Amino acid sequence: MVLRSGVADVRDQLLDAALALLRSKGIKGATTREIARAAKVADGTLYNHFRTREQLFMAVFDRVLPIIKEALSELPMRVGEGDVESTLAEVLLAALGFFREAVPLFAAVISDPDLNAAYRAQMDQQQRGPHRAYAWIEKYLQAEQRMRRVDAKADPTTTAQQLLAIAFFQAFTERFLAATPTAAADKKWAAAQARALVRPLVV
Repeated sequence: MVLRSGVADVRDQLLDAALALLRSKGIKGATTREIARAAKVADGTLYNHFRTREQLFMAVFDRVLPIIKEALSELPMRVGEGDVESTLAEVLLAALGFFREAVPLFAAVISDPDLNAAYRAQMDQQQRGPHRAYAWIEKYLQAEQRMRRVDAKADPTTTAQQLLAIAFFQAFTERFLAATPTAAADKKWAAAQARALVRPLVV
């Protein structure tokens, strides 16, 4: 048991180091040597846990995914509960938190053709990816339409895309400007965005 705990600890150290380097130095600075050095392990140790550099970065994605996955997967249980505006404000907050972590990773993936191909292949195999995140919100809004809590003329697909796009652009802008918003500012931002996006749709 001690050995397993130690292995898990080293794996976590490598993932933490990779994420930190991607944030601070981008894909060029996140070499396997630099990751091992930042994790304070021998260079070859990384390959005891990840077969390739691409596999390591895919694991980093999996590390940050729960930030938004939980909020999206709970949407079916929230149909007809509370109000749509507040529910989607919570989704916006979760999406913002996810994109704050993911923007550097997306930049790394897009700028590296091999990593981009590996990411797409893995996401397709697991039936995951940015284009599938919309479906959770879309299905939630469609269910609310059937309950007549959202206007039948509303477009759930476009609304879902807009909601995630808003969160992504906010996270991107914050990183570009090196901004550090507070939790209170985040909550106010999410409420205002949800209000502007959702109120025209609510019956």
